[in-house]
Amino acid sequence: MAGIYTDHDNEPISAYLDSLRKLAHRFIVEGKPLDRGDTFRKEIAMRRFSELGGACRMSEREMVSLMLRGVLNDEPSCWCSKCRAAYIDGSDSED
Repeated sequence: MAGIYTDHDNEPISAYLDSLRKLAHRFIVEGKPLDRGDTFRKEIAMRRFSELGGACRMSEREMVSLMLRGVLNDEPSCWCSKCRAAYIDGSDSED
């Protein structure tokens, strides 16, 4: 996704997705309120992400799933074999 751009600016859509994930983690997991600046950034990021999702014919469920991936749990950002093995080993030790 890093190479996908909107028609509106030169910011990659992945930057908006990362921003949304950070704001969601702060609000949902940490329970901290968003200030006016955060709310403004969230609105812009949601609009851009929604435009991309519509252009790709993604359902709302798919967009929410993509946006919240890794927010509610600490998934690694990379799923190469090394990172996946470390993640699985860490998950097994918590049980």
